[in-house]
Amino acid sequence: PTPFTLEAPIAVEVRGWDLDVLASVANDVRDRLNAIPGLTDVQTTVREGHPEALVTFDRDKTLEYGLNLGEVSDFVRDQVLGTVDTRLVEGDDRIDIRVRADRDVLGSVDDVISMVVNPTSDRPVPLRSVATISEVRGPAEIRRIGNSRAVLVTASSDGLDLGGVNDEIERALSDLSHPDDVTVELGGQKRELEAGTNSLRLALLLAIFLVYVVMATQFESLVQPLIILFSVPLAAVGVVFALDILAVPLSVVVFIGLILLAGIVVNNAIVLVDRVNQKIAEGLPQKEALVEAGHARLRPILMTTATTVLGLLPLTGWLANVPVIGAFGAGEGAELRAPMAITVISGLVISTLLTLIVIPVLYRLVVREKRAETPQVQPSTAA
Repeated sequence: PTPFTLEAPIAVEVRGWDLDVLASVANDVRDRLNAIPGLTDVQTTVREGHPEALVTFDRDKTLEYGLNLGEVSDFVRDQVLGTVDTRLVEGDDRIDIRVRADRDVLGSVDDVISMVVNPTSDRPVPLRSVATISEVRGPAEIRRIGNSRAVLVTASSDGLDLGGVNDEIERALSDLSHPDDVTVELGGQKRELEAGTNSLRLALLLAIFLVYVVMATQFESLVQPLIILFSVPLAAVGVVFALDILAVPLSVVVFIGLILLAGIVVNNAIVLVDRVNQKIAEGLPQKEALVEAGHARLRPILMTTATTVLGLLPLTGWLANVPVIGAFGAGEGAELRAPMAITVISGLVISTLLTLIVIPVLYRLVVREKRAETPQVQPSTAA
């Protein structure tokens, strides 16, 4: 482990079996990523390894000399690499004792190729008679992901959002040609982003459901809570326009702001609908009750919205240049809190304006007005 290291935010996994094919595909992926503007430090995990001596046995010659291929290969391995025959115990330490050939005897590749592979036989056979040695470069590492060999192509983004970068990479790799036994897919923080987004979506749906259950219990109705919950999509309208105008990407922080909105924006509609129900219970007609509730609850709704907006305004960073006030909400991590504040402010403002118009109209269309029952007059009978 290396201290002070961070994983690259972008990683493309190239999986397969043949290391040479994986290296070729990974280099092609690297070239395509280099062509995407905004990506920096694009590199692969393919590294040139150290020189190795590769021993290749000839099976026909081995059989011709009456030798067993397995025994010969094990003998060569034991002479060159050695075997651990026992361990030296000193306190808590366990030291391996490896037995191998003398380095003076097998000090070079020429000495190894001249080594006798059947020392107990009357007819000695050198290794060069049954095998060849070639100098190659082995891989520096063999990385495995999901029980298969893999090569990673990593990169960093220069001020780009992770979701947009992933879309650009998928488009760049859409026409990439590679063998059938090789798979290329995005990994790294993309999986973490998808997992976090799915969790937050579930949390948002759960928040809306819990709000509905509480309101259904309070109002003792299944229809009126649905009317109140219609203020949530009204808030989403404001959020979409604000994020688009201010070029704020959809992120985990924005989703947290949406979850907050699910419990905040319904307050205005609750206050309005509750006032309407009170006036209808007092005997006021539905249309007049809606008008009276709008007049009576306009000031409280605007006051609660204004206090919430003003409280979140310093978190947006828009007041950074204002003396004294700009110090609040600024500093470390201000850019991380700003999307949440923008989401709540925009959604709450637009929802407040639309709630005063849309909620009374929905109430009028959905909730049926109870007609007053006229008492029946009994006909009088003449005496």
